[in-house]
Amino acid sequence: MKKIVASVLLLSVFAVTIAAQDLNGFANDFEALMVGVTRDAAPNLQMSALSGNIIGDADLDRFTFFLPSLGITITDGVASILETGAYPWEFLVPLPGIVNTVVGSDTDKLDTIHALESRFFPLMSMKIGFGMPLPSDMDLIVSGMYIPPVLTEALLKQAGEDIASQGIGFSTLNFGVEVRKTLLKDGKRSPALSIGGLYNYGNFNLEVSDLSLAKLTNGGVDVSGDKLDLTGSLEYKTSIHNIGFDLHVSKHLAFFTPYAKFSGVYQYAKVMGDTDLTAKLQTAGTTVNVKTSPVVIISNFSTLATLGYELKVAAFVFNSNAMFDLARFNLDVSDFSLTGITGRGLSLNMGVRWQF
Repeated sequence: MKKIVASVLLLSVFAVTIAAQDLNGFANDFEALMVGVTRDAAPNLQMSALSGNIIGDADLDRFTFFLPSLGITITDGVASILETGAYPWEFLVPLPGIVNTVVGSDTDKLDTIHALESRFFPLMSMKIGFGMPLPSDMDLIVSGMYIPPVLTEALLKQAGEDIASQGIGFSTLNFGVEVRKTLLKDGKRSPALSIGGLYNYGNFNLEVSDLSLAKLTNGGVDVSGDKLDLTGSLEYKTSIHNIGFDLHVSKHLAFFTPYAKFSGVYQYAKVMGDTDLTAKLQTAGTTVNVKTSPVVIISNFSTLATLGYELKVAAFVFNSNAMFDLARFNLDVSDFSLTGITGRGLSLNMGVRWQF
């Protein structure tokens, strides 16, 4: 845990240089890094926000409660901007090279950084919720989870004093509601079929209020015989709105219920960063202030497919499913062209629910 947290913080605060170098362009590179990570992460955050809904029945005939449900979204990296040749860095020392200087020979941290760049990297979500039948062959599903900053602060204390002293705060909220209409009841020769509309809201906030690179690296980073320290604060806020529909089919086969869902979801995400850092070469006394406030807005539409099954044991139902992001396209509002129709992303979900 300690190595992962330290690696992610290091990724966010690269600032290695020497006194003789021209520091113009560093702030632009830093902002480009934050924007690049945001653009990589946001599509996967949509899948993560929608995962964790483990109700497999297309038609609910009784009240059901699920706790816990766990969703793990496997991404293809959230920092592709650090890959070789991905971005024309302005600073004299490109940030990908700075990574190796900061991390050094620590293979565990290097593996974490490379996983962030372009390898599988997991995003996790946990939810509780309920579903219930409504009149006129309708039903309602509500789910959500809130993780307060006080919980993450308690967990970070277990990572060691150098991590806990950084003033790290993290909170996340997820809330979703879906109303469905049953089109076909589950019968001897036919499956259950329903269609529904959904809305999901998610946010997460990350704050590092007392950053000190010296505390993380035992006195600072060695740079040409000097020691570099980086102090200040970082803040990262994201809000995500998902609006769409589900076409859901399921079939009871004794104690086994396979199901499938096809979803079309529009996402509107706004990500804001705020950086106020001071980089200092301790011996030379050179000081550089870095302030960036990037804002990224992402608006796109995705089609998602979910395949899964339920096993029923008395009043308990064990659920396991996989959600595949079949295709994603972005709408360029400047010329209304569709670009980048690709398949990416995988979300695995499982949980237990009670039926009453």
